[in-house]
Amino acid sequence: MIPAMDAHTFQATLDRSEESGTGTFVKVPLDVRAAFGRARPAVRVTIGTHTFRTTVAVYGGEYYVGINRAHREAAGAEVGDTVTVTLVSDDEPRVVELPDDLAAALRSGGVLDHWSRLSYSHQREYVEWIGQAARPETRARRVTQTVQRIGAGLRRR
Repeated sequence: MIPAMDAHTFQATLDRSEESGTGTFVKVPLDVRAAFGRARPAVRVTIGTHTFRTTVAVYGGEYYVGINRAHREAAGAEVGDTVTVTLVSDDEPRVVELPDDLAAALRSGGVLDHWSRLSYSHQREYVEWIGQAARPETRARRVTQTVQRIGAGLRRR
């Protein structure tokens, strides 16, 4: 649970983006810049008993927090629900733990330093994509594709 100090709690309705059809979010009814010292701060978000790390987004001068399916399910929330949201500044370094097979492939492919220059979000997306493989053959293929994409200078899969 987030400590009360420097926490900002509000009620919000979990909404779905009309443009994407699947993207869900809550609108943040705070002056985020005043509350956190910048427009797109890294935050820890708590909905119910579920806490996750993200960054506040800004679109059209409004502040939003995106909530993916895994976080919605963990929080027991669905689109249309009114939820209590608590935000607190997240100043801890964001580090993606490399699976052994990916680390070895990045080293042998000579792209480990390219990997280290990717943003936390891009690294996390690759590691999650690899981790979602149900079969060993699929995982191995995704590891190979990741090394190829990183070597080609591509940030996302």
